[in-house]
Amino acid sequence: MCTFILSRDLESQSDLILQSKPGGPDLTTKTTYKDFTILHNLLWITGDFTQQPYSTDTYDFYLLGEVYNYVGKSELEFIYDLYISYGDEFIDHLDGEFLIIIVDKSSNLVHFYTDPWSTRQLWASKNTFSTLEHAGSQRLKENSHYVWDGNNLNLINDCIVSWELSQYKESLTDIHKALENAIVKRWHKDSVLLLSGGTDSSTIAVILQKYELPTTCISFDFTANRDESDNIRKIKQHASIHNYIFLDDLSSQTLTNDLASRIRDLGKRVCLTGNDYDGVYENYMHKPKVQTPNMFDSFPEDLSIIFPWYHFDSGIVRKICDVWETAYLEKSIELRNCYLDKTLVQEFLWLSNSLKNIRPKHFLRSYLEQHNVDLEFKTIGYKSHIVAGSKNDNMAV
Repeated sequence: MCTFILSRDLESQSDLILQSKPGGPDLTTKTTYKDFTILHNLLWITGDFTQQPYSTDTYDFYLLGEVYNYVGKSELEFIYDLYISYGDEFIDHLDGEFLIIIVDKSSNLVHFYTDPWSTRQLWASKNTFSTLEHAGSQRLKENSHYVWDGNNLNLINDCIVSWELSQYKESLTDIHKALENAIVKRWHKDSVLLLSGGTDSSTIAVILQKYELPTTCISFDFTANRDESDNIRKIKQHASIHNYIFLDDLSSQTLTNDLASRIRDLGKRVCLTGNDYDGVYENYMHKPKVQTPNMFDSFPEDLSIIFPWYHFDSGIVRKICDVWETAYLEKSIELRNCYLDKTLVQEFLWLSNSLKNIRPKHFLRSYLEQHNVDLEFKTIGYKSHIVAGSKNDNMAV
């Protein structure tokens, strides 16, 4: 995932520097510009070992996260080629989970580009930007392009990725293909999958089995999940390629930190999770215990009436991303959010409202059924990591 700090007074940020280091243990670079310094901590997961920034005569490029569709020697070189070809529209050609920082050395402007869900955090105060929250900082928006001129931060575009809302597809063929692609491209040989026995994580395990991509599946037990053990046994029987670990001594109160420690103890560097399905695809409408603004009982014929729903790119989805990412950065682990996939979400939006409304999680459950996996449908997952009233409500607009 990597971490970064941009500051006009980096020497005053000793605590933040110390906190940021575990998120990028493989290489630290410090680059000084006219009015500020950028400290980048590299967590090397894929591709060639590439020092940041990727530098040209005019620009410096930084990447926090992953670009899944890159070609060539490195993700940063790919980003550079796209930026030179398309300007700000280069984002349209990227598929990934990322924060991209571009320093224009001729004008001393800094450009920040966040992905549709801002899966890689960007906290800003007057003189400092960072992956981690710091004194006086605000969490900047998802799906946005900001420019900082050394004094002022300006929001240039808060809808980099625009969504098409016509609901015209009457088949699940395309969304099932997009689903497979979303999971396969996030797999890593040193990955783990958090397997609750629910529909979201079980689908990931089944897809990885189909494509012969083994991973370590971690399940755990506390009161909310004990009745899902039958589903887990069914997944273990179907997806025999995976290694399964069951933990029975975790606390629901310290779940994210405990899991991050266990994963690191296993020597793993990537965690696959299906945490975000309920918010992005259904606004938690099938989990009534969750308090949700803009609640709806079914998808209307005109999707624009309800889109974007509260949890599509903010709300609990925002809190989940930040809580889990922060805990995992402390253990040098990269989090990959399997359902925060631009192509998959667009395919879902294109589904007819009748297909969306058949039953909860219809396209996932249909996929499992097509692969002869018969699970008992549950609406209880890893709900303990939903932190209502988290500090992450402090969002910039």
